[in-house]
Amino acid sequence: MSSSQHETSGDSKIVEKVIHDPEFLALIKKKNAISFSLTALMLLIYFGFAALLAYAPELLAARVGNATLGIPLGIGVIIAACILTGIYVAWANTKYDSLIAHLNARLKDKEDGAP
Repeated sequence: MSSSQHETSGDSKIVEKVIHDPEFLALIKKKNAISFSLTALMLLIYFGFAALLAYAPELLAARVGNATLGIPLGIGVIIAACILTGIYVAWANTKYDSLIAHLNARLKDKEDGAP
């Protein structure tokens, strides 16, 4: 067996350990929950705005100062996207990255033979 085959075999064992690790699975579940929640909220905002355009154009055409209501609502959609992205980035930088580092360290310790 060549050394590259041996390394691949070792790598697949590590991958198997990681993908079946309960802490890793919990982390993936949490990341997916946050990602899907923020995505669903953004889709609701975006398609809500599109539905207003389609079904209540007179509402968006209402005058608000020198503009129509559609302008600040459209800007609100863009701002909402930025805020939701910021929420995800803040979560990833504070929680997700530290959990990944902890998991990496724990699995590396296991691999090196530490209890």
